[in-house]
Amino acid sequence: MNLFGLTRRSDPGPQPHTGTDSVSLPSTVAPGGPTLARHPVGSTVVLAAPHLGPAATRRLAELGLRAGTEVVILHRTAGRGRVVATGTTRIALDRATVAAWPAEAQR
Repeated sequence: MNLFGLTRRSDPGPQPHTGTDSVSLPSTVAPGGPTLARHPVGSTVVLAAPHLGPAATRRLAELGLRAGTEVVILHRTAGRGRVVATGTTRIALDRATVAAWPAEAQR
């Protein structure tokens, strides 16, 4: 329902509150595994194949984030995401993405 009290045909209407506002991670993410979320700020990591949907994986690849890419973790965001750099490009990633993206520390 919008400001004028009208609904769209595709609008399912008000949804009941489930009581949880947490981000759900894909079931393929192993708890405790080395993901982008577990590496400290300032570290250089090599990305593995992300545990994300095909559309998200494709979009991140368009931005230059693919399996085998070396990135530097620059900052933490307020929502527990990360800002990463590859080359001269800086990209902000949300919490669910960094938690679902395996990464190994660069040696």
